[in-house]
Amino acid sequence: PAATPYQAAGSRAAASVDPAVFLVGPENRLVIPVVQAVLDGTHPAWNPIFICGPSGSGKTHLAQAIAAAWRSTHPRRSKALYVAASDFARQLAEAIEAESVDDLRNCYRTASLAIFDEVGHLCGKVAAQYELVYTIDTLLAGGNRVVLTAAAAPWELPELMPALRSRMAAGLVVPLAGPRPATRKALLRHFADLQRAVITEGALNLLADNCPTNPATLKGVIAQVRAGTELECRPIDEPAVSDWLR
Repeated sequence: PAATPYQAAGSRAAASVDPAVFLVGPENRLVIPVVQAVLDGTHPAWNPIFICGPSGSGKTHLAQAIAAAWRSTHPRRSKALYVAASDFARQLAEAIEAESVDDLRNCYRTASLAIFDEVGHLCGKVAAQYELVYTIDTLLAGGNRVVLTAAAAPWELPELMPALRSRMAAGLVVPLAGPRPATRKALLRHFADLQRAVITEGALNLLADNCPTNPATLKGVIAQVRAGTELECRPIDEPAVSDWLR
């Protein structure tokens, strides 16, 4: 389905032009059952789900894809919210100033699915951390799903208050690893399809073996290779990629 936020790397489905697709290789095979558990409500003990990985590993893309899939597959009355943690802190500060904190709480604490992205950015924002703790508690007590992401595991975020770290570690912690060559090739093919770039298998293999593991960077690689070959009126094949790499 177009709303499915993951596909197996190397499959033809991985070449879908749907930007909500999150490509999963064997290094991140745990992502598939975890996402399915979020969407269909299985494994209630996996709540909250905490996704961690370095910058560029795909945390935000995955979180947004989960929210999109939820909205596509659940009834309209089932509310899914995605928010960057820094925006959550800003919204709280604005609500305090406007004396409308109850409205903010009603928005987040009544969600069927609430996703808080990059919670490590709440460092130094004590009020927002307390508010997030109470929000998580309310959501879990109501049987609703919570997903959080950060650059490191909860126990590796000492700058956050212990109460918040304990909530984040109480469910399932899912580390995202950088893509290996087979997954990098699937990502490159996916980005080539998105950009309507015709690229040979040999060129894909060469790029997958020699380019960084950051998915966001791989997207830029396709754009740069395509631009360079178009300017020189060359196909995107192994000789062209070899020249670009040099």
